[in-house]
Parts: sequence; structure tokens; C-alpha cells
Amino acid sequence: GRYVPGLQANFVFGLDIDGGEQPFDLTRSFIESTPTVWPNLNIVTPYGGTPVYDTMARERRLLPSMPLALYCSPYLALILKNYDPVAFYDRLIALLAASTSPRLTAKRLVARDFLTLKIARLGQTSAVRHDISEMRLIRDHIRDNPQMRAFHAGRAVALPAFYNHHLDQRLGHYAELLSPAERIPE
Repeated sequence: GRYVPGLQANFVFGLDIDGGEQPFDLTRSFIESTPTVWPNLNIVTPYGGTPVYDTMARERRLLPSMPLALYCSPYLALILKNYDPVAFYDRLIALLAASTSPRLTAKRLVARDFLTLKIARLGQTSAVRHDISEMRLIRDHIRDNPQMRAFHAGRAVALPAFYNHHLDQRLGHYAELLSPAERIPE
């Protein structure tokens, strides 16, 4: 950090090699031991033309009606191999909460970094905390709504109303320009 301030480490969760607590525990240990390195925690996304996409398509683990506009965190666009989606979200939420804990936030504020970097880290902390609330909402809907559970298990293809609502919010007034068929990726 003394030579290269503002380092960021990127992590992707939900890969087929992930299983159990270990990926989350190891990442938490890294985060707590290097508070000045910003942890960017992501959910695996099956973008077209990638090996992840090819594997998910071959194994029929894509959520085929998930709109491309929701192919990003905090949304799951595939069926995870080694995690139930509720348990996955529980682990990721806990890790994100740890990464933005008051203790780590304080360590970042007293670190020998530029003031602009400290302000940026506070902004990132706020954004992550917003993502945590979104993930809790998604997790709770998956846990409590049979349609959402079936969708994330690959037993239902129709996009749940929850995601249609989030897509409409993301698109704003442009949402009315897309028919239901145009919202489904090809």
C-alpha cells in the first residue's frame, strides 16, 4: 500500500470449485488481515461466449428467462453447483458485512492513504451496504416464495414478478419499450 495505494482484490463466488465455508472463510481472513486492500466481492456471471456460460448451458444450469440487465451482482443468473441459493446468499451477506464492518472501516480511515481514497472507500462501503440490503431482500424472497425457489432450482422457467419489478426499476421509463419476449435473452 505504501508504493501502490488504492489496491483492490477481486473475488468471484459461486464457481463450481467453491463449496462449503472454506472460500468464504479464507476470503474473510484475507480481508481482515489486509484492510487497506479493497475487497470487490462478486457473484459468478455466465456471460455469453465464456467458458462459464458454455458449461452452464451444457449442464442446463442457466436461468433462461433472467434478463441480461440482471446479469450482475446482487442477482444469480445460474443454478449453483454446490450451494443452495439461500445458503449462498447467507454466506455472501455475512462476508460483505464483515468487509464493511465498523472496525475495518475505521482501519481504512486511519490508514496512511490519500484523503480522496479514504472518501472513495466510504462511498464503496455505502454501496456495499446497499447491496447487502438488496441481497437480503432477494434471499428472503427465494426462501419465502415458492415461485422464486422453483425458478432458482431450475424447475420453473417463468421470470418471477420480483425480477420483473427490479428490471422495470433498472430500465426506468424505457421498460415500456420492451415486450415480455424481448426481456428474455437469446
